[in-house]
Amino acid sequence: MTFLNFLAKFRRISFRRVIFLILSSILSIYVYILMKFFRRKSHFVSSNTKEFKVSELSLLQDIQWTVKNVSRIIPWEFVCRHQAYLATIFCRVLNIKYKIVVGTKVNREKQIVEGHVWTIADGVFLSGACNVNEYTVIQTL
Repeated sequence: MTFLNFLAKFRRISFRRVIFLILSSILSIYVYILMKFFRRKSHFVSSNTKEFKVSELSLLQDIQWTVKNVSRIIPWEFVCRHQAYLATIFCRVLNIKYKIVVGTKVNREKQIVEGHVWTIADGVFLSGACNVNEYTVIQTL
């Protein structure tokens, strides 16, 4: 999807998604710089919010949609750890209880161990949707 195609679809997007998209575009620069140059300060923080029941599933779907589409349109590296960090920023601001999961799996074809990070809130993958059964969970925050 090119940027011009994305702008053509921009008119059909809800107002909340437009705001989330603009904010996440700006935050993606912050996340990239933080992960690239200040790794010691870029640690994931667990969810310390009170029990939060999401009244609207659409709010979680909007966050999920935003993270997914921002990672497609920005030209710099924005891999799973960046996406998970961006999703946690949204969750902290909106006071949504979330869980960060770090997992690994062995790629038998390439003979390497692959890592992956994903964020879940109320059973919804906000970032890094994957087949959880393929991964060995290393840490849950």
